[in-house]
Parts: sequence; structure tokens; C-alpha cells
Amino acid sequence: MKKFNKKKYIVMLAVLFTLLVHCNVNAEIYTPLPCLIKEQPVNILGNIGDTVNFTVDATNVKIYKWEYCSAGQSTWQELGQSFPGYNSDTLTISLTNNYRLTNSYRCKLVGADGNVKYTDIVKIEKETSNDNKPAGKYSGKNRRYSKIYGKGIICKKLQMGVLRCRTEYMARTGTEFSGI
Repeated sequence: MKKFNKKKYIVMLAVLFTLLVHCNVNAEIYTPLPCLIKEQPVNILGNIGDTVNFTVDATNVKIYKWEYCSAGQSTWQELGQSFPGYNSDTLTISLTNNYRLTNSYRCKLVGADGNVKYTDIVKIEKETSNDNKPAGKYSGKNRRYSKIYGKGIICKKLQMGVLRCRTEYMARTGTEFSGI
């Protein structure tokens, strides 16, 4: 059996302590940032048979979970895999029934810091037009288009809660919306 060498043990502890102190002084302390919603989702026009999208623009998000609340109810429920984008920044909803058309929607955002934020509550507004224009959704930077042809309502939700909207039109043969 070897004899315990007290000096060697103290020198090893001193070296380890020095390394630990040196490493901690030079190490950066990581503080997870809270999520920041840069652009809120906005209401959109739609009818049974249409496909619509809601999008949130946020930073420092670890988890996206889109939720819905049925008309006349107060309980929010998470959407599942049958809704493309249910766990991303853009939710896609196929309006296959009236329930999806009358629900309210929001996104639950879990930040990198673990705190939870919710987007504004949005709805699908039933389109009342009687013409046979094909419906759909176009997206561009800071834009939400409600129809492929005809009148398009473009809204941008600013950070301070201000909603900026304008109406644009597209000719039946056109590919671009133009302002009025």
C-alpha cells in the first residue's frame, strides 16, 4: 500500500482550483432571452373550402403551439398534427367545416427563457361576396392578402398594438395587387 503524499495532494488541489477559477473568469454567462413578438397574426377572410394561414413573427422562441377556442366557449385547446404548422410560426387551416370558420385562434409562445407569451386572438371572417372568385391567401413581407382576385385587405399589426390596413385590388388576369 502506497503512503499518502500530502504535499502532492495539496499541489493537485491548487492546480485544479487555479484552472477552475481561470475557466470561470473567462467563461461567458448565458442568459436566455425572452421571446419578443415583432408582428402579430391578423384576422383573415375565408369561406368553407378555403385554406387560410395565420403567421406570427417572433424572436427567441423555443416552442410554438397554436390553440383554438370554440365560439361561445372560454377554454383554449391545443391544435394537433392534423393542422399543418400547429407547432411553427405559421398555422394553416383548411376550412372543411363551419366550426373551423367560427373558432378563435392564438399562438402560445415559449421563449428561450421558459416564459410564456400569447399572440393576439384572431378569427376567420366569413366572406360575404356572392361572386365566384377563387379564394386563397398570398403572403409577402409585412402583408396578408385575403383573395387571389378582386379586393385584398392588407393589414400589419405593429408592436404597439396599432393595426395598419389598406385595401388593394388585383385584376382577374393580374398577378400583383395594386393600391387604390
